[in-house]
Amino acid sequence: MADDACGETTMNDKMTDDNRNNIPLPEDDLSDEDIYYYDDRDRKNIRRIRQVEFRKGILCGLLIGGICILAFLLFSFGTFGSKKASGTSVLLSMRTRNKIREIKKLIDEKYLYDVNADEMETYLFTGIMSGLGDPYAAYYSAKDMEEIDKSSAGQYKGIGITIGPGEEGSYPVILSVYPGSPAEKAGLMADDLILEIGGEDVSGKTYIEAADMITPDLESVTLVVQRGEEKMEFTMEQDMIATAPVTFEMLENDTGYIKIPEFDTVTVEQFENAVADLTDQGMQRLILDVRDNPGGLLDSVCAILDDLLPECLLVYTEDRNGNGNKFYSEEGQITQVPLAVLVNGDSASASEVMAGALQDYGAAVIIGQKTFGKGIVQRTYMYSDGSAFKLTTEKYLTGGGQDIHGKGIEPDIVVDDEEEQLNRAIKELKD
Repeated sequence: MADDACGETTMNDKMTDDNRNNIPLPEDDLSDEDIYYYDDRDRKNIRRIRQVEFRKGILCGLLIGGICILAFLLFSFGTFGSKKASGTSVLLSMRTRNKIREIKKLIDEKYLYDVNADEMETYLFTGIMSGLGDPYAAYYSAKDMEEIDKSSAGQYKGIGITIGPGEEGSYPVILSVYPGSPAEKAGLMADDLILEIGGEDVSGKTYIEAADMITPDLESVTLVVQRGEEKMEFTMEQDMIATAPVTFEMLENDTGYIKIPEFDTVTVEQFENAVADLTDQGMQRLILDVRDNPGGLLDSVCAILDDLLPECLLVYTEDRNGNGNKFYSEEGQITQVPLAVLVNGDSASASEVMAGALQDYGAAVIIGQKTFGKGIVQRTYMYSDGSAFKLTTEKYLTGGGQDIHGKGIEPDIVVDDEEEQLNRAIKELKD
């Protein structure tokens, strides 16, 4: 799956409904003077102070004392920007607005080079999302969103690699390289540790942040990787990449095998075609391989589970207020043969939904390693100018109530060796 930050594929899946939330942008009618106000309520509350003469000194003293107390309270609570705002209120505080005004003035008067307004806007909103401390939150420009839509439809602009987390405290690692991609032609390989992207050290960055650095607006990308003891540098031109398709074959003992690399809009049709083809070949058993599958669209994985399970609760979501949605399958499976599912530590999110649902209802034996453990949902909020924000809004649980975030799916049969996992699945289904 092309990652949500419009770079290469990551385990940062899109786990979201196809319906995006559309938000109109406000009119851009702020003047230089307007920046000093919190909002319209402040303007309405500003009044001229009329001077009043008091004959009695004590009455005057009481009035002045009251004004002083009021001023103290206003300053203490940040009305005049003297105290830091908390939470999201900092975004609209006078302190923030004044600081932005001063930065603008410095840039206008002192900065040596021309300013790219589009880039400044992008980094401004990207910074807000970064401030949440959530690796899945993101801001996308209109151009970014065009690339994301292409990736969900089966293609995206990039170099053709899947990036995942390395060992704890290590660098991000290349999980796979797409056949025929710029990355493969340049010589990148699976298990290469990514040390630098575009000359910037990625130590301390998550694999998601590293993938975000490979943006579609770049004509070429330079990666420095470590392969064994050797440090190597690769430069490649970005190109349109076809996301990895569903592949299938018939194995021994009439055992069908389907590899699902990710869950995009094209995945459901590809999966159903694979099942139909294998059924025509006399399939009696089926192995589903979601190893290294970083996730994808919730609708897609639910549609595939609907093909495999009778009527039941597949997965449900909960937001911060305890509200959410439930996703059900309906009667009418396209196959009812015995199933096995292969998973590993890089099976995440939507692939965990699949494994968890099939495990909950005893519909498949899960074989391999404990999965990644991503059980939260991101929603994309579109604006009228084509840009968008992505926020973590819900957690999800399997139909059987498994909360997998940070925990993962425990396989029914633990097999660490990846070559042996497939052999064990064939044996289990045969027996």
